[in-house]
Amino acid sequence: MARDNMELKFKNKSQTLKDDLEKILSMMPEEEDWYYSAAVRLEGAGLMRRGGELEEDRKTLETEAAVKVHKIEADLSGYIKEREEELQRERKTFEAKVAQQNDRINLDIEIRKEELEKTKDVKKKEFNVIEKKAREELGAAPTEMTQDHRNQLLAIDDLVLSESTALEKYRVEEEKEARLMFDRAELNKMSEIERRKAQAGGNIARIREEVAEKVRSAESEWQNSANRWLVIGKKKVQIKKKEDDDAREGKKKRKGGK
Repeated sequence: MARDNMELKFKNKSQTLKDDLEKILSMMPEEEDWYYSAAVRLEGAGLMRRGGELEEDRKTLETEAAVKVHKIEADLSGYIKEREEELQRERKTFEAKVAQQNDRINLDIEIRKEELEKTKDVKKKEFNVIEKKAREELGAAPTEMTQDHRNQLLAIDDLVLSESTALEKYRVEEEKEARLMFDRAELNKMSEIERRKAQAGGNIARIREEVAEKVRSAESEWQNSANRWLVIGKKKVQIKKKEDDDAREGKKKRKGGK
């Protein structure tokens, strides 16, 4: 921003000098070369002409730079669009893969739970037969027997819970690791996008600085010459104006005296 402000001031200075040159030269018609001298007038006209040429050169350089900048910006925009679309596709694919794996593990949990529930049902039926036979033979099933049967059934319930918990823990850890690796890869790609942006910005700044340097080197000398000529030209115009004003005033006085 600071560089742009400096370039704008420099450009405005050249425009102001051209305006001043045109104004002062309009006050130096050829028929008054007897006063200002042809050399002074022609020098001013030459500076005016040179200022126009420099303005055209500036426009040419700026146009050429604009074409280069546009290409850099278009290439960068295309690159960013491709990379962002690629990141979106990869993110979508990753989330679908995670969801698929979660579904698979949840299905495994349900299948294993059903297997254990079937085992429990089979055991329960076996225990009922054994306990019934004991009641028929002994009048009552031994406490140790019924307690052992109950413990075995409870053990199956515990196994259902522990295996479900273990599988869920595995699912969470696997997803966490997968997300960590994916996020790291995604961050690297996003960093590459930022690097390309910075590179493009640097190239654009370099192109603009090269234009500014060429313009400054060409116009600085002209600005100095135009300034020097305007100091002399303005002074001459002011002196002649005063002399003309004094002459008109003297003429009025002489007419009044008559």
